[in-house]
Amino acid sequence: MNIKMANSVIKTRAGSVSTSSGTNIATLLKQLKKTKMFDQLCLLVLDSSGSMSHLLVDGSTKTEATKAAAIDLIRTLKKSTKSSGFHVGIICFDTIPQIKLYPQPIDSINEADIDLGEEFGEGSYTRIDLALSEAEKMAAAFLKTAEPGNQLKRDARILLMSDGYCNEPENTKKVVINIKSNHGDKIRMCCCLLSNEGEEALVEAEALMKDIASNDKSGRLCFTRASTGRDLRSFFEGSSTDE
Repeated sequence: MNIKMANSVIKTRAGSVSTSSGTNIATLLKQLKKTKMFDQLCLLVLDSSGSMSHLLVDGSTKTEATKAAAIDLIRTLKKSTKSSGFHVGIICFDTIPQIKLYPQPIDSINEADIDLGEEFGEGSYTRIDLALSEAEKMAAAFLKTAEPGNQLKRDARILLMSDGYCNEPENTKKVVINIKSNHGDKIRMCCCLLSNEGEEALVEAEALMKDIASNDKSGRLCFTRASTGRDLRSFFEGSSTDE
């Protein structure tokens, strides 16, 4: 955007603002949204095991909180002035991972069409290892499909949410080591333990999630604990991008 134009904003009649060239602020914002400044995949990897039917301290089930937070993230990114840079995908997992939304530009997603499934919260096991293996495939494909000649930064964020005990924790660690070794800082893993104080296996679960999590640019571990839907929404939004 031309700096001179941006600095020439003047008030016209009450309740409206325009530039001296006649371009109003709403038009400028739309132009900004179309200007791609980065390519960012936000890949939600969501626990859908049976324990997700348990209540959080705010009175919602973990399932309800997770579904609402996922949709809220999509709406937030679509409203961003940088929406053209975002892609979103969703994987739900219990015994097996299930792709609920293949990675696609945020502006092409209709949140009303997203169906996380009636079975969400009814799965038997928590196979984080299988979910992360599927997430790596999707993220790697995204990293390889940059437009020819595109010089923009392209990377992926795996936003992992789980609520407790992980089956096959040692295999999960091996998968994580491979992801970090194969992709370095091109794939950042951000982890959230969704749980109430006093739930079983939280010490082990938190330790594993911290092992999975990457460090951000400042060296801070990308891990948090959440006990409400609001906490989870903050995690999704805060982890989605540095931009």
